[in-house]
Parts: sequence; structure tokens; C-alpha cells
Amino acid sequence: MLSCLLLPRPGAATLWGFANSYNRSFQTSRFRTLTSRGRKTWTSKVGPRSYSNSGLLDKEEEMTHFQPSLARNTIHQSKPVRRHGSFTIRKVMHGIKSNHRHISPSRALAKWLDTEDRSERLVYWNTIREVVDGSTLPVILLHHLHQSENKDLQANRVDDYLIQQKREALERRGFASYDVDQWGRILQGESPDIMVERFLSLGSQKPPFLLLEILRGDLLKVRSLRSVLTFALNHILAYEPSKVSPDLVDHSKVHIEPSNKYRLKVNKVHGMEDLSFALLLRRLLYQSRRIWPSAMISVAQMVEPYLRLSFQVGVGQIEVDARTHRRVCNLYNELIRTLALPASIDPLKSMTYNWKSQRILLDMAAIFSPPLTLDKSSYRAVVRVLAALKKSEKESMIAALRARSWPPWRVYQDGMDALRSPEDDSSRVVSAVIAAKQSGYPEDAEEIAMMILGGQEPDGTPTIHTRKLLDPKTLDAGVSKHKLKTLPWTARIYATRDVQEAWGAFQDFRLKGGQPDLQMFHAMFEKISFEAKRSHLELEEDRIGVPGDAKEVFPVPDENYSEYWRTRLQPPTVEGLYKDMRSSGIRPAGRCLDFLIEHSASMADAVTYLRDSPLRRVVVQYLTDPNHKIPPQDLFRQLPVSTFGSFVKLLCRFAPKRILIEPASPPPTEEVKPTSGSSHTVQSTDYHEADHNQWTLMETFLPVDVEHNNFRRNPLAHAIELLRQQKPRYRPAWNALFATLARADVVVHPKLLYDPRNDIMACRVICALLNDFYECGLELDVVGFLKLCRAAEKSILASRGLNETERQPVLELIDRIKDEFKMLSETNIVSNNLPRLLHDISGVHLHAYIRILGLTGDHTEIISILNWMVEYNDELLAVSNLSRNGAGLMRRAIVSATVFCNDSPYHDEARHLIESVEHWGGWPEDLEVRQYIDNLPLDYR
Repeated sequence: MLSCLLLPRPGAATLWGFANSYNRSFQTSRFRTLTSRGRKTWTSKVGPRSYSNSGLLDKEEEMTHFQPSLARNTIHQSKPVRRHGSFTIRKVMHGIKSNHRHISPSRALAKWLDTEDRSERLVYWNTIREVVDGSTLPVILLHHLHQSENKDLQANRVDDYLIQQKREALERRGFASYDVDQWGRILQGESPDIMVERFLSLGSQKPPFLLLEILRGDLLKVRSLRSVLTFALNHILAYEPSKVSPDLVDHSKVHIEPSNKYRLKVNKVHGMEDLSFALLLRRLLYQSRRIWPSAMISVAQMVEPYLRLSFQVGVGQIEVDARTHRRVCNLYNELIRTLALPASIDPLKSMTYNWKSQRILLDMAAIFSPPLTLDKSSYRAVVRVLAALKKSEKESMIAALRARSWPPWRVYQDGMDALRSPEDDSSRVVSAVIAAKQSGYPEDAEEIAMMILGGQEPDGTPTIHTRKLLDPKTLDAGVSKHKLKTLPWTARIYATRDVQEAWGAFQDFRLKGGQPDLQMFHAMFEKISFEAKRSHLELEEDRIGVPGDAKEVFPVPDENYSEYWRTRLQPPTVEGLYKDMRSSGIRPAGRCLDFLIEHSASMADAVTYLRDSPLRRVVVQYLTDPNHKIPPQDLFRQLPVSTFGSFVKLLCRFAPKRILIEPASPPPTEEVKPTSGSSHTVQSTDYHEADHNQWTLMETFLPVDVEHNNFRRNPLAHAIELLRQQKPRYRPAWNALFATLARADVVVHPKLLYDPRNDIMACRVICALLNDFYECGLELDVVGFLKLCRAAEKSILASRGLNETERQPVLELIDRIKDEFKMLSETNIVSNNLPRLLHDISGVHLHAYIRILGLTGDHTEIISILNWMVEYNDELLAVSNLSRNGAGLMRRAIVSATVFCNDSPYHDEARHLIESVEHWGGWPEDLEVRQYIDNLPLDYR
């Protein structure tokens, strides 16, 4: 029987471990419970993890927080390390007493490595040394690490016995003590990226448990993941770099044991057992979701070649018996569910990669006879991905033809249009839910909620098809009965166009006797907040796009309602709704807390939300009071990284800024005393008389007790201090700070309000922050790169007229940006089975970079960029298609290159390159160039 598929039946709660590929007795005796490396985000609790019901997924690894800023980023005060948690002696002993006779070798090694304190590691080793199998490679390595760390301890009878077992086991497998030394050196690397580098440079044999152990940590560099994927493709699956088809797998490196025709045995050097390979897929998908979403497709493409090698069927259908079919379906459904987990990098756009990966597996079902079947949770996983995808052309057309009244029935365009059946207008989400129902799976609250988001009530009444990233923790098993009851109503709030429609759904639930939960309040907070944003920007319907495509809401139609009905339909403010929520006994937590903090109307409101939350008091005081001492790290790690990131974004939003005042208004002459989190203006004393009626400084202080604190800190300074103290390995927090310093109106120092050196100082601060950023082991992503480009742009303009010394920070930042683009634009030339681009670079990033090059007169680099764009135009087109205005942004990049090369010796070469790609639209006309120039700031001209 195919041993890689010896999984528990659906519904089993056991977590399964992988078998050591070099210990046959361990492989055949029983499966062991896996442990996670403590790859929790920075918090000890992310939420219920019951996604897997068949056991392949480790609960500590199966969930990726579905907000873009999460995905298991961890934080340390010093340089990044791969060990994220500290096991107390109680934690170390937990699980051993109850079943001490069955300790997985891999689990023992992982737990020892995860334990930070040396004395606790010693206690743990003394507890397990007599119950672990000393002939397995993980235990051999564990014993070696223990002895290396405790050379002062005298060897005992157990050590002597293990040493004897070690010699025999290593000799039997063709290893030596030197190999164990090398393995220990690999796992003692400062970070998983360094471990990968050492692992791949290892000249001796590479046992698979080493790679699996490394992948328990969080890789931070895309190049590291590329190297691991290349190793897996070229060695574990025996791919040749130039071969992409499963039919072209090199079968000369594969040996099938006659005693078990379904068990794959690859060559001994790179051998990997079946369950180990399944675990490898899971961990590769986890790493891909974190740092390289497009690589999920490559991981999904590894499944079919592996199964064909397992069954020794190179082409054609694979015939299996009923039992094997059930086992294959278990694995198949586990992978389908895993591929529904969202990426941490722009999860909505990245869902395209999730869908392409799922499609690979869905198409793979037909290679088996009988075909593989989806279970209910897999149908749900497919629906999740479809719900987060950009609408198809048909879906967008149908959404645009909805009546503005409620319910939003279809507005027929002609007689033929009126003959269409309701099924013709069904979205892919609704069709998938119906397909699951037709397959015999009952419809429950989760399916109803997803159908509502897909544009249809269970009775056929239309709603607004809404693009929504569904939280796996909300839709999976383990949800309370009350939450199941409110799930459809939460979906009804989201599946609306304006705030009144959303409020109507919220009120309807109450009229039916329901009690809204935190998710319903969160949905309503979003609608009210985005209505306030739309009203402030005065956005009309034609600027928002198709209903349900974005979080922005439509303006409320100006109906001829009486004053009574207007009052009844008018939703409360965020403050009023929050009081309502608190009076219901509900505390802000999770994503609702993050949203409230990030979108707070004032600093005081944000502090209120934090104090009302379940967070530890000492952590809240540290965040909100600059004078408070740093809390212990074990307490601070209980703060979710998403909440920390939201608070940093809030601080950045209230950073000091200059505002334009009316010309007739006299300049303020006195400093207004700060109140609790209030905004006030401060007139700078270092200004020119001519500037009195143009700019003034708006500054907000943290809401501390001013009477008893002589020290006050503005939010920007506090955000910088928090990041420099904690050094989080969480890019969104850093990117928020880079974005703030890149803003044209930010004031780094009040005395520089009217001085161009304010922008130079902002540039200097960014360079200092980048050093801290790199010390965390992080790489800049495309979001951070865009912010740096905008900061450099304003600094270049501000530095005109300054001497070389004063311009030095600007020149340093420009050099760093060029180096960063070289790394971001690095391409994959190692394997044709991997994506060619390591990052999703789009038109907006290219446009920002070309402007920097144009302002500095670097035409040579502009031509180099155009050559790169021509070579990878297919990949750039695919990335552009992920956004609603991707083509327009790419066109702006083309026009900007035209503008800066127009009067240069590189004009003809630039024109030739631009005209060589048909979908770029050709060389821009004079009118298009003039419109672009007219929209540039006056400082450009």
C-alpha cells in the first residue's frame, strides 16, 4: 500500500509525525505526534487551529493569519534566530509522563532545539534519554548536541550505550561521526537562512530529517526558499533542470522495492520516505505563503510526479483499489485545503496563485481510476479561494447591472437578456457551493455565508457579490454555535454596497431576536469607517468601481425619505457603535481590535480600545506610555504582531505634519497646551515672514498625564523607538514607518518646518532605520521599496541647491535603492520549474524607480530597466492582471521612461525597446507626454 497515504480517516484528531527514512522499525511501528518549532507569531495564541481533520497538517503550522501583515512573523530584540519560544520545565515535562514510551525522534530533537535555557535542555534530555530510540538519526544528532554542550559532565551508562548504538547505526547507513558534526553545525546556524546555506553546501550525504528540521523555522530570504525548492526538484524528485514534464522524470534514480510496490525509494544519498515528502510539501507551502506566493504553483506541481514515481506509472491513468483510493483522496484533500490558506504578501492578489495551485490538483484527479473525489472541507477550501479572486468579466458585468434598490435584482437590458435563467447569473462561488450540495454534502451556516458573499441568498434573492478574504479560523470546525448562527448575518453585512444597506442587515438580525457578536460588530465598523473615508474624499460611484470589488462603500442614494425614515436608516458613528458593543459585554479583540486601532479617530480612542481589550495591562502601558519600562519578553510576545503593527500604523498616521492654512488667517503665536490625545498647532519660530500665511504645524502627543510627566513624545518618535527596541521581524510595521517618512507633509523636527533640510533629515532617519531593519535579517519587499523610492524622490527635490555634504544622505539612499532593485529584480535561472521572478514587481514599482533614475539623470539605468522589462514582459503582464488598474500603472511607467529619455542620446534605443512589446501600447504620443508632465509637481519643471 502506498505508505505516504497511510493517513487517518476523516474526522480523526490525531497529529501524525513523519517516519525517519533510515529507521525501518520506526517507520512501520506507528506514527508519532508532530511538534512545531514554536513558530507562533510572537504571540502564544493565534486562535483555534482545527483546520485539519485528517491529520496531515500540524496544528502549529496549518494556519497562516489571513491578514496581510501576519503569517507567523516573529520578533526578537537582537539578531534573528530560529527558536521562537522558551520552554519551561513544566512545558518540557508535559506529554512525556502520559506516554513516555513513545517519543518521536524528530519531536525529541525539535523540542530540545526549541528549549532556549541550557539547564532546561539538560532536564529534558535526562527525562527522555532512556525512552528514545538511539539508533535513529535525529536522536544520534540530539545526543551529539547534548554532549557538545555539556562536556563537563561525566558519561554514564546511557551515554555509553547510545555511543555504541550510534557507531553501529552510522556504519550501517554509510555515515561517520564527521557527518554528525556537520549536521550539528547546520542546525546551530543563527537563522534558518544560514542553515539552508550550510545544508546545501554540505558535501556529505544530506539526510532528509535535516531539511525538514530547518523548514520548521521561518525563512526570511526568497533566495533561500528558491534554493530549497531547487534542491527538492533536482534531487528528491530527480528532476533535470531543463525538464518540466512529469513524463520526463529521470527514472534511473528510482528504485521500487519488490516487497512493496507502492513504496518509493529514491537513491540513498537523497532518499526521502513518503510521509517525510508529504511533510516537506506542507512546509514548503508554508514558506511560500510567507515570502514567495507564486512558488505555491511549483510546490503543487511536485505532487503528480511524486505519485507517478510512487506507483511506477510514468504516463496514463493510475488504477488503484478502493483502499488505496481512499488513502490517496485523504492526501489529495489535505493539500487542497492547505492551498486555500492565504499568503502573507498581499493575500487578495496572491489568491490567484492559490487558485492556480488548486487547479493543478483538481486537474490531477482524473489521472486516477477511479478519479479522486473532494470531501466537504475541500469544497469549502475551493470556495474560499474563489471568494477572494478578482471578479471575472462576466461576474463584473452582472454586478454592474444590479438595481440600486434592495434587493439588488438584475436590470434586464433587452428581451433576450430577460430570458436568462438565474443560474446564468450565478458567480463561481455560488456554483461551487451548489456543486458541493449536489455531491451530497449538507448545506450549513458556513456554506450559506459563502453563498451570500457570492451574490445570492439560499432562497435565490440576490445580494452583492463581494470579494472577501475568508478567515479559515472562522469557517472551520470548533466554531461556537452562536458564531455559526451569526456567520450568515456577518456575510449579509459585508455583501452590501453602502452603509445604510449594511446597517439594515445588522438591525434585521436584532429584530429577529439575535445578539450580534464580535464579527458582526467588526463588519459594521468597517462599513462605517469606509463610509467616512469615502465622504471625506468625496468619491462617487464611478470612481469606486464595480460593487463588491473593494472595501470602499458607495454613497447612499438620495431617496425621497421623510425625516423619520432618514433617522431610522442612519447608522451610528464608530463611537456610538463601540459603546453599543461594550454595553453588550463584548470586548475588542483579534482582527476587530486591530481594525479599531488602525482606524481610530484619535490617539485617545486607540488607548481606550487597548485598555478594553484582553491584552495584558503592562503591555498596553508600554505601548501607550513612552515613560513606561520595557515589559519582560515573555509577556510582550503575548501581544499579537498584527496588533503591534496596527498600533505602529496608528502612530505613523498621527505623525507631526504641516498643513496649509488660509492666506487670510493670522499665524498662531502661542503653543496650545496638549490635551489627552488631541491635535493642536504649534507655530515654528524659525521661519520667514513670507511663509506666515502658508503652513503651520499640526502635532499630536500621546495621551499621557501631562501634569506628572515632564517628557512628551510625538507619535512618530514613539513609533521609531518601539521598532528600534523590539526589532520585529514583521515587515508591515517597518513599511508603515518608511511610508510616513516618505510623506511630503511629515515634519521630522518642528524647527525645520519651512526648511528643505526637513526632507533631508527624513532621508537620514530612513537610512538609520534600514540598518536596524537589516539587522533583523529581513529583506525589503516591493511595498517597502516603493516607500523608499517616494522618500528619495522628495529628498532629491529638497536637496537642490544644497552642497555635497548636505546631500550625502540622499545619495546614500539612492545607492541603497539601486542595490535593492537589483535584488528584487533578480530572476530565477536555476530551474525552469520555478517562477522566473522572485517578487511581484508591477507598474507602480517600476514607475517610482524610473522617476528616481530620471531625476538623477541616470539614463543608462533607465535603458537597463527597459531591457529587463522587455525580457520579462510576460511575467510583468501576469502581475499587472492581478490589479484592477495594473495596465494603466504599467503605462505610466512607460510614459515616465519616455519623458526622461526624450531629450537624451538614449531616445532612439528607448523607443525601440518600448515599441517591441505590443501590449505596452507603443511609443507615447505628444499629448500623453504633455499630460504626464502637467501632472508633475512644479519642482520637476
